[in-house]
Amino acid sequence: MTEGNKMFTKIVFITAVILTAFFIFTRLPAIGDGKAQDNSGVPDVVSSRTQNDDCYLTVVANSESINEQKAFAERVIHMYRENAFHTTKFSTDRDEMPKKLHITIYLNKSDVRRGREIFGFVYNVDTDRYLFE
Repeated sequence: MTEGNKMFTKIVFITAVILTAFFIFTRLPAIGDGKAQDNSGVPDVVSSRTQNDDCYLTVVANSESINEQKAFAERVIHMYRENAFHTTKFSTDRDEMPKKLHITIYLNKSDVRRGREIFGFVYNVDTDRYLFE
């Protein structure tokens, strides 16, 4: 193989690597830019705060839509009681559960940033009742 052929082969190889890398990185969403959506259908808490006997949760549905609000609310309450959210684990060193849970539901994280809530509800632990907002 002549020196000219070796140089041509190297240039073709480097160009192919650059084009492949460019193609891959332009097709993958950037981390944290909101383009990637978790459509697993498993709800997750993205924000929580407790004040006195009230707990305020921001929950993403990780879904395209929510067909049954009450069923979804019951699932979120169950996950809260079981401490089963993926990214948030609640402290279990307290003996008391908050008296009320104020929960705001969004379809995905980008909707949270845009302020596009789907619905909200308050769950009264003592009476086991939901009040949809």
